[in-house]
Amino acid sequence: MPLLLAALLSQAQAASTCPTPTHAAELAAKVNAAEQAYATFEVETFSSSLDEAALILPCIADMVPPDVAAHYLRMEGLRYFIERDPTHADQAFAAARSIDAVYVFPDTLIPPGHSVRTHYTAIDLATVVPIGIAAAKTGSIWFDGTQATVGLSGAVRPGLPAIVQIEDATGTVTATRYVLPGDPLPSYDAVPMAIAAGATVHRPLSPKVPIAIGAGVAVIASGTLYAFSANSRQEFDTYRANDSIQNLTSLKNQTNSEFIGSIAAGVVAAAGVAGVVLVGKW
Repeated sequence: MPLLLAALLSQAQAASTCPTPTHAAELAAKVNAAEQAYATFEVETFSSSLDEAALILPCIADMVPPDVAAHYLRMEGLRYFIERDPTHADQAFAAARSIDAVYVFPDTLIPPGHSVRTHYTAIDLATVVPIGIAAAKTGSIWFDGTQATVGLSGAVRPGLPAIVQIEDATGTVTATRYVLPGDPLPSYDAVPMAIAAGATVHRPLSPKVPIAIGAGVAVIASGTLYAFSANSRQEFDTYRANDSIQNLTSLKNQTNSEFIGSIAAGVVAAAGVAGVVLVGKW
């Protein structure tokens, strides 16, 4: 599916519901028509048939069987190939192979040695990483006609393009979408995902933490300023004959400033400690 068409479909799906439900058999007929057009080099008919398939897909009200999903993905791969988009072509082809691993293009459709055959197997399915998603509270999530696997950490979706369908608790299909790996899924009532073993948990920062850090900094500042003031006082008390009144006055002012600063920092530190005690849990 061209990316522009996909974007327009996504906007239309978000803006309104389907006026008339369609069925998986209609999708299969459009895909068959596209394949026949490709085999006879009718490029415009091939593209228009897939456009029609893409337009009815979001309105499908029954489950899309795996073989129909795989056929649709193969034709999408061919369309991407014609449009010189090898990245999306390879992904669509790999998605089709993940559903139907034994399918081989007939020579009447793709001649032996054609580069499409190379692109069809370009992605090693063993390297495709599934994407974790939240399981549905009620009903189920389906990808290419197969129900999503649900585990302790939620569910998983293919790391490839897929036809995703949401089924409610009564078995009614409430949404059908063609999604790329980075696309959001149709909305559904999701179960909060569990934390997988060994996963890093990011929790909100406790309000005690910045207070404690501030108190620690204040303690250090207080001790440093007190040490400076003591050193200045010692230098002031050590009379030297060549000291001028101006120099002694400067030392006195410096000592007083550093001492007052150490007291102020100490007050801040004490307030910080009190704040840590009063603010809730870590």
